This record gives sequence, structure tokens and C-alpha cells, in this order.
Amino acid sequence: MGRSVYADQSTEAYLKNLLQKNQWYVGLILGQLTQQRDYVLRLARTPDPAEDEACEESEDSGMQSSKELKEPSPRPASLSDAEDKWVATHAKQVTRMLPGGLNVIGIFAIAPAKMLKDSQGKLRELAFAAQRAVTKNMPALPADSIGDRIILQVDKISSKILCSSIDVSDLKSTMRPAEWKYQSFPTRWIRLDACISIDQSFSVPAETKHMPLLKEIQQAISPFCKDIWRSTAMVNGEIRDFHELLIGEDAKKKGKGRDADHCPRESFKVDFMMPLSGSDNILDPKVIEAKELVSVRGIIVCRAFVNRKSSVQDGLEAIKTDVVRNLCARCELLCEDIEVVGELTETRQLFDAPVRVFAPVAESGVDLCDYMFQDEKTEEVLERIKELTDVDVETDKLELDCERPARDSDWDKISSSEYNLSSLQEDCKTGTKQSRFCFILGAVLSGTIAVAAAAMSFYLTQEAT
Repeated sequence: MGRSVYADQSTEAYLKNLLQKNQWYVGLILGQLTQQRDYVLRLARTPDPAEDEACEESEDSGMQSSKELKEPSPRPASLSDAEDKWVATHAKQVTRMLPGGLNVIGIFAIAPAKMLKDSQGKLRELAFAAQRAVTKNMPALPADSIGDRIILQVDKISSKILCSSIDVSDLKSTMRPAEWKYQSFPTRWIRLDACISIDQSFSVPAETKHMPLLKEIQQAISPFCKDIWRSTAMVNGEIRDFHELLIGEDAKKKGKGRDADHCPRESFKVDFMMPLSGSDNILDPKVIEAKELVSVRGIIVCRAFVNRKSSVQDGLEAIKTDVVRNLCARCELLCEDIEVVGELTETRQLFDAPVRVFAPVAESGVDLCDYMFQDEKTEEVLERIKELTDVDVETDKLELDCERPARDSDWDKISSSEYNLSSLQEDCKTGTKQSRFCFILGAVLSGTIAVAAAAMSFYLTQEAT
């Protein structure tokens, strides 16, 4: 028996709109995979390729910066001519915009029947390329327990739908039939929220060959990401059995069917208790000559969504995934920005990294997110969301105050050894009803590392040469 894929009715209207246009399309399927059934939240057509989006996805520097202006590039004449990196780039960028629990779960294509028939091998390649793109540079994320991804083909002339699945964990796998169904009412989602403090450092030995900035940051945050997966989590202040459902049967009955629209969305607050590292295996101190010290410190806001049939374990895995993806996305975007503007020229520097903003997907109860630099306008965020996900968001619907950029007072506190993350958390709670957070990147001269910084901080310490 093949997989059962349940799509919100909004996806049917989206497909009908694309079918009316005189060209073929390829795009991403966004949603959630489970052992019982798959949930489709949105379809997002892949934007036409751009010249500089030849995505020369460098092993070291990450993806092409979304802040750069892109010149139009010739669109492939046929689906079979589409380059893997075109869709892979889109998958990478969209994954940054997804909260925990939601993923790129497949690809779709709209084309004449003959073009689809001639592109079966290409569709398979695109599914594998998208999966590689979204899992690359993600430290400590466990392997997916579900390897299947969805491939949806829509005949442009007859509107006939063919749904298949393919196991992207097996290079020899072939497409298997799957059942695509439209739901008469939207999926009800459960929201999980967390606020995470991080304080990690990584010394780069003097004899180490040159390492790209992104790789250094990834090595600095890797232990933290592993600890997140080992951590014990409390849901609304309680440690709950992994196997029980997040919401009880009584609550589920209230939100069934068409009455679901009148029920408030369930939400949970998650707190993490991190494991003590190395406390039972203390070794003699080892002195090394280091040429750099990478230090990441601060607080980030995390959010995840799971379906109403999810267990406690499903919910915790979703929010933990968001912690890792959220942190890695900021590091990548910041490194891309530094490369573009060429700011990393001195041994003592500080950079503002992007803050996280959220945008609702109409009538779904789910939020997308983006990362906003201080020099960006809200219009740029809205345009980016529209371009990459085809979601229209009104300016007043953007959630802009979850985090805040660094203030001058934060910069001053970086040099104070008496200021720590506890002080920062208290600062964030005062002055507004909603906590606000910031994320800073900086470099300080060797030997003068600050003990703590405001919200999210990254230091790169280099010896002067």
C-alpha cells in the first residue's frame, strides 16, 4: 500500500491558478511526513532562475546571498532541461523559512503529458537534489525516520494528477504509487515555543590550515547542537511520557471537523535542561597554541508546528530541529553577508546578524519565518516570502518584535566580564510585555574575550599578523 497524502484545499486552488498560465512549472511541496499519513500545507513554485543563482553552492561559503540583486536568466525550454541546482537552491532557501516540524517533503511539476513522460528521470534527480540541499551543513540532525518524498505530476492539458513517492535514502529506489487527497477542512496544527540560551567556544589550533568562516562557526556550534538532542525537555513545565499524545482525546474532539475553525490553537511552552558535558570525565588540561577563538553566545527564539495526532516525542523532535536549523540559518546568512560586503578585514570587529521574524500563512494556523538584517526594510522581507513561497503577507501581520537587533548598550556590555546571559534574559523581559532578543556577531583581539554578550553573539578572535 502506498503513502496517503492529505493536502489542504488551498493547494487545489493554487494548482488551478498555475494551470491557467501558458508555461510549465516545477516547485516544492511543503508539509509534514508521518508514519500514518503525510500533510501538505503549501505548494511553492520555484522562481525563474537568476544569473548569479547558478548557486555555485560553495562547500565552504554556503548559499548565494538572498540580498544580492539577481539578473534574469533564460528559463529552460523543457522540464527535462531543468538543472538540479536550480531547485536545490530553492529548497535550501525555503527550508530556512520553515519552522520546526515542517519540511520540504517533495516536488511537484505541471507540464504537458509528453513533457512529463520524458522527464521521469529528471523528476527523480530533482527530488534527490532537494533533499541533499536541505540536509547539508546541518550539524547533529538525526537521520529522517521516513525516507520517502512525494513527487506530484499534473498534466497541464487534462489536469490529471499522478502522485508518487520515492525513498531518497536509497539511491536505487524507484517511484511508487501514492494517493493524493484534498481535505475539506484545514489541518489543525499544534504550536511549540522555546527560548534557548547558547554559550559555546571553539579554538582553532595554530597549525590548522585556513578554514572558511562558516566552517569555523559550524564547529563552534556543533557541540551545542548535539547537546540539544541529548537534552531533557519540559512541556508546559512538566516532563511528559514520550509516547503519549501532546493533546488529550477530549481536546481533540473539540477541534474536529468544521468546528475546528472556532477552537483556539493549542500551544505549548518547551524548556530544555541541557546535559552536563565532561563532568564525569575530566582530563588534565592541555595547552594549545590557537590562532583563533570562535565564541557563540546568546539567546534565540524557536517555534515548531506538529499535527494534532502527534506524540510528545514528535513535538520535541520538531522544536529541537528548529533550534538547529534556526541557528545554522543565521550563521550562513551572516557569513554570506560578510562575503558580499567584504567586512572581515580586521582582527577586532563586531557584526549585527539577522533577527528572526514570523509571518502567518492565511487560515492555516502556521507561521513561516525569515531573517532580517538591520539595513533591510519590511518590504524586502515580504517580497522574499512572496518570491520563495508564493505566500502573500500583509505588513501589519508580520511578527517583528520576537527578537531585536543589538543596541549600543549591548555593545558596551560585551566588554563587561560581570555581564552574563542571566542578566541578558532579565534585560529582555523588562520594558515590554513580550520578551525581545538580539543576535550579534563580533570579533575581538586575542586575549580580551568578553565573558558574555547581549542576546546572540558570535566572536572571532584572531592573532594579529
